[in-house]
This record gives sequence, structure tokens and C-alpha cells, in this order.
Amino acid sequence: MCTVSPTKNEKLAAVDRLRDKYILTPRDVQFRSYLDRLLQRDSQGNLIPAPRLYTKDGDARGIAVVEPAGGGKTSLVYHGLKTHPALQPRDAAHQPWVARSHFPIPVDQGREVAGRVKRMVHVIALPEFMNCTRPLVDHLFADRLLTPIYYGRPGIKGRTQKSVDQAEIAMLVGKLHAKAALIDVLPAGVVSISKAAEKAKVPAVTVVHLILGGFLDCVVRLAGQEGIGALLVDPEEVKRQKECVTVGLSSMEAFSPLKIAKEVGWRLVDQHQAITGLTVVKIFGPDRSHKIQRFDTDSVTHFRATFTTPAHLAEKHDLQIGEVVRRLKRSGARPAISKAEIGMDFYRVNDLKGGIFL
Repeated sequence: MCTVSPTKNEKLAAVDRLRDKYILTPRDVQFRSYLDRLLQRDSQGNLIPAPRLYTKDGDARGIAVVEPAGGGKTSLVYHGLKTHPALQPRDAAHQPWVARSHFPIPVDQGREVAGRVKRMVHVIALPEFMNCTRPLVDHLFADRLLTPIYYGRPGIKGRTQKSVDQAEIAMLVGKLHAKAALIDVLPAGVVSISKAAEKAKVPAVTVVHLILGGFLDCVVRLAGQEGIGALLVDPEEVKRQKECVTVGLSSMEAFSPLKIAKEVGWRLVDQHQAITGLTVVKIFGPDRSHKIQRFDTDSVTHFRATFTTPAHLAEKHDLQIGEVVRRLKRSGARPAISKAEIGMDFYRVNDLKGGIFL
């Protein structure tokens, strides 16, 4: 019997065909199961291409596939996403939800993420770590001077853990210290940031903005003292300069009346500014590297008159939020901006039928 050995090109073509084949394993079933848990379902129970949100702040969850190089992680994730029914385009002419160009994450970027996890400081420890008060920490988050990192399983109230990268903390504190003159003897008339804020009747974060923006000439730090609490300022200078950085409303002043979490409020600005009409006023001082973001009062007033939320309606009509949601659904009201998009439903006041909450 005569046999003919395949040529080199035929061998290469055979290898390419094998590479194009995907062999299913039990972990594909496991990945699909985990992926299903991350997606929302419609009223008929069908999975839809929208992430499930686990907190009122709009926190979603993800899947981490950990394996040595060459184990097939990229192929597993790509195949699982590419073949998932909920992620297929409705129209064959449209691009798919998943593109090969999305994978893999560069190794250096992956190592950076892993490094950040090791450097995280839990939010509860931040006041001591930064040598400042808890209210100031909350305002640093609200004004985007610190970026939260969410992780872990949601607790009883659906909240995940929140931390901050040490490198970001060091950057913020370092910038503040760079504005201060290092001294050995405490001069007369200077006080801590929190005390100056109390005297000027402003939040402590306002004093932080004044320092970072270069508005204050008198900023000192005692040798051997660390953190934000080590900074001392002239309270009279704070009183004179506070008007420079308190134009309009802070993020907390803008969002709190409607019971809007600060993270959700900023998503309204970042993703739906054209709908909401919320206008951000940007303030710069002598140091133009620091940007202070405040909200235009008129735009916030218009937003509050135009939109409402289930939490705000519940408080207004003395009802449980669950009851408010049920009445909204029965009336056929649809949110103008949905919870799936930003973590909270927003309804146009004019779209709500009269007597729905009577």
C-alpha cells in the first residue's frame, strides 16, 4: 500500500484547523453558570445584556479566572461570552457585544490591578491612616478626591466593602504637604483644618480645596507630624477666601435632598448630562493643576423639579420604598433613567399619574 506523507504546508493547515476548534470542558459549564448570575432578567425571566446591580450605589460584580499562562483563560472567557444567548446582537448587521479585541488584559495591567489589591486601605481605617476625621473622608469621596474600590460579597444590606489604593492616598496627602512650609515651632494664630473649617462655617473639604488650589498663603506643618491632621492654616484667611471655592452647590448639597448616593449622582453627570441638564461649574485657583467641581444652583433646582426617585417619593408620601415601586409598576410608569444604567431609577415628575400615591 502506497502512502503519501503530508507536505509542510498541509501540516501547518491541519494545525490551524485544530486551533480554530474549541473543546468544551466542565469548566465551560461552570463559567456559564457564574455568568448567568451576573446578568439581569426581563419580566419573562430571560437573561438580558445588562449587569445585575447589588447595591443602591450601582455596584456590579465580576468573575476572576486565575490560572498560569497557557491554561486557556482567554479562550474560555471569549468563547463563553461570544456564545452566550443574551449577548448576541439583535440584528445580524450589528456588531456583537463581545469582540476578540477586548481580550486579553495586558499582563502589566493585570499585575497593576493585583498590586492595588495588596495596597488597599479599608474605608473604616482611613481616618486613622490619613490622620483626619470621618466626615472629611466622606467629603473626599463625594468631591472625587479619593476613588473608592469596591470588593467582596454584599453584606446584609447589600453593601460591598470599600477601600482606597494607598498610592492614591499618598498622592493626595503628598500634594497637601507640598503646599505647607515645614516648621519646628508652632506660630501663633494657626489651627488645624477641621478647626479652621468650624470657624469659617464650611466643611473641612473646602479648606482642603483652598490649600490644593493655592488660595492660601499661610499653610504650615510641624516637623514630625504626618497626614492631613498635621496641616495648620490661618482661620481668618480661610474666612476671606472661602467664597472663591463655594460657588454653587457641593455634590452632597446637590444629591442629598433626592436621596441620591454620590456615586449615582456623578454617573448622572458623566453619562446623562444631556437628559438631566445638571451643569458642573469648574473652579481653578492660582494652582491650575487642581480643579474644583461644583454644581450650578439653577440646574440642580430644575433637576429636582423634573425628576424624582422611589426613595424620595417614599419619604414624601410616608410609604415603604417597596410599596412605591409596586404602585409605579401598576401605573405603567417607566423610569427616564434606569437602575440598570446607573444604579437607581429616575422618573420624570410629569410622567407620574395623578392620585398614584393617594
